[in-house]
Amino acid sequence: MLDMVFGFNVRLGRLTYFLSSIALGILNMLLLILAVYYTYRVGPTQGLRPFLLFAGWPLLVVIGFTMVSNFMLAAMRIRDIGWDPVVVISAWVAVLVIDWMIASRMPALALAQQHATIIGGLINFGLMLALLFWPGAERAAAPPRFDDFVPSEPRGTMRGSASVASDRIARFGHRD
Repeated sequence: MLDMVFGFNVRLGRLTYFLSSIALGILNMLLLILAVYYTYRVGPTQGLRPFLLFAGWPLLVVIGFTMVSNFMLAAMRIRDIGWDPVVVISAWVAVLVIDWMIASRMPALALAQQHATIIGGLINFGLMLALLFWPGAERAAAPPRFDDFVPSEPRGTMRGSASVASDRIARFGHRD
C-alpha cells in the first residue's frame, strides 16, 4: 500500500527531479500566498483571534499538499536511483523524528533555535546530494507474467522424435 502512495512506480532522472522540485517550490509558494490571503481576508470577519488565523483549513490543505507532493517527488527519484522508496523514506522520517526528539530533550545539541542537530542536518544534506547527483539505476526488464509460464518436462522423460526432428530442421540452414 505504501508503494502506491510513494510515486506510483514512476522514475525521475536527475535533471527532471531538479526542474520538478523548482516548479513544485514555486507552486507551493503560490498556494501558500493564496491561503494566507484568504485567511487574512476571511478571518477578521469571523471574529478569529490572530493566533487562530493560521489554523484554518486552507493552510492545513496547503501544508498537506506540500508534504505529500515533496515526499512523492523524492520517492520517484529514490526509485530511479534503484533504492526502495518505502524503506528509504520511512528511515528518513524516523531519523527526522529521532533528531527532533534529541534536539528538544538536549538543547545543548540543538543548532541555535532550530529543532535539529548537526547529525540530522548532515543526513538531510547527504540525502539531498544523493537525490540531486546520484546516477539512476539501469531500468529493469518488466516483471515476468504468469501467463508466459511453460512447464518443464518432468525428470526421467525422454524427448520424442518430434523434438529431435525440429532440432535438425532448425540447424538445416546453418553451416558450422
